[in-house]
Amino acid sequence: MKQRKFLPFAMFFLILVFIWGQSILPPRASDSQSQWIASYLVKWFGNDVDYVNRIVRKCAHFTEFAALGSVSFWLYGKRKWGCIFAGLIGFGCAFLDETIQIFSSRGPAISDVWLDLSGVLAGILFGIVLKAIMRKKND
Repeated sequence: MKQRKFLPFAMFFLILVFIWGQSILPPRASDSQSQWIASYLVKWFGNDVDYVNRIVRKCAHFTEFAALGSVSFWLYGKRKWGCIFAGLIGFGCAFLDETIQIFSSRGPAISDVWLDLSGVLAGILFGIVLKAIMRKKND
């Protein structure tokens, strides 16, 4: 039983370390990570690498926080206010993520907090749907 509780906590911690680790990176290092992906995607989205790079970066924000939301739901979804608690945790993590970027000389943005929160909510929704499917399968 203790192993089942350890896994979601470990996953939550590792995802958070990854997210905040990305926020600590200086602007040039952070940009170079998404630039190489953007350079491959330019073929499909047009010739403007900066535009494609921005899309890649926003998708990364959303995806990281969707994973965090899913694991948060896994941790707290069984409780009465579990979805709300998972959403509040996600909001706090998103807020701290943008705050960390102040110290790495990157520009924090409130729009990124909203994007991150939408990722968290998508992750929670994914957890809710998966839970309903599993319940239906077991019935």
